[in-house]
Amino acid sequence: MKRFAKVSVFVVLAMIGLIGIPQNTKKNVEQEVYTIIGTYDGLDDGMYSFTYTNEFGDEDTIEFDAATTEVLESFDLDSTELLGDKFKVDYQENIGSDLDEDGGEMETIERTIVGLKLID
Repeated sequence: MKRFAKVSVFVVLAMIGLIGIPQNTKKNVEQEVYTIIGTYDGLDDGMYSFTYTNEFGDEDTIEFDAATTEVLESFDLDSTELLGDKFKVDYQENIGSDLDEDGGEMETIERTIVGLKLID
């Protein structure tokens, strides 16, 4: 009976120990990539600006907070040489929150250009 009690205690402790160990510690969350075709309007207040046609057929402007190193190595978005050029823009959105002037919480969207291809 003593042996059974020791084995039972060992099994219970082992199960408790396994419960605390994550089975899959790698988070494989892939961020969605969005695409637009747009005309580069330039850098304004640190934001990369493009004009494009939205899903309703209206002309709209979209601004990007950042671009990947690869994009910036391929295209000098700080210069005026690319103004008016048409691009296929692949980007990701990071949704967060911030406080507005009244102290209430508001949703923020940070967009990063992850791919850029000049269209002839």
